[in-house]
Amino acid sequence: MFYSLIGTLALLILIIENKETLFNFNNSDVLPSFLIYRRFLITVALFYISDILWGLFESLKFKRLLFIDTSLYFVFMAIGVMFWTCYTVTYLDNKNAFAKFLIYSGRVFAATVTTLVVINFFYPVVFKIDADCFYHALAVRYIALLLQIILLLLVLLNSLPYAFSKKPERYKYRALAAFGFIMIIFVLAQVFSPYLPLYSMAYMLGTSILHTFVMGDEKNRIKKIVTKDALTGVGNKYAFVEAEKSINKSIENY
Repeated sequence: MFYSLIGTLALLILIIENKETLFNFNNSDVLPSFLIYRRFLITVALFYISDILWGLFESLKFKRLLFIDTSLYFVFMAIGVMFWTCYTVTYLDNKNAFAKFLIYSGRVFAATVTTLVVINFFYPVVFKIDADCFYHALAVRYIALLLQIILLLLVLLNSLPYAFSKKPERYKYRALAAFGFIMIIFVLAQVFSPYLPLYSMAYMLGTSILHTFVMGDEKNRIKKIVTKDALTGVGNKYAFVEAEKSINKSIENY
């Protein structure tokens, strides 16, 4: 049961820190990177839920439910890597061949892992749950984690030139790089310690860093775009509506 506490804490922190990003759908399509990040956070939340249930089913010895949940665990993990790859490339506005390769690789990785999980239902290649409800990692699981580490490393290397540039916004790029570095370290540790919720801990630390150093800037960019006319630079109807709401709120408080 202690295993599930980490995932529960991580899920609560994710919701508290990213409430607006997760639940406020107004103008989220202004920045493509913001929309992709929301999908990434939703996938992280689903991963947390599967991790919470994993600890619960394992402690209660619900073999069938544990098998299904472990399968979803790997699928959400792979989809999370795909969205993270896409978000990083989009946020950095990379349009070169290497960026396209990263996005393609993320999609292939997610599709491959999902296919392997489906195969695992009929022929164990990724993991198995024995009669005593103990989880056993199989060879393909280690291969998948190795490929994940390689992909995360490539994404990290792609962001490093921006992180060490002289641009004023380099601190944001360093946050992206820090997230990638944290994930790589914790995934490596997860290989040797499958019964520890290290992946959830990595997500919790990484998304908190992104919330602090990146998403505040993203929201400001969106606000500037939606509150000004693209041609004249004059405040548009949305800006006046927001101002009216602010005034009404002040009157109510008074």
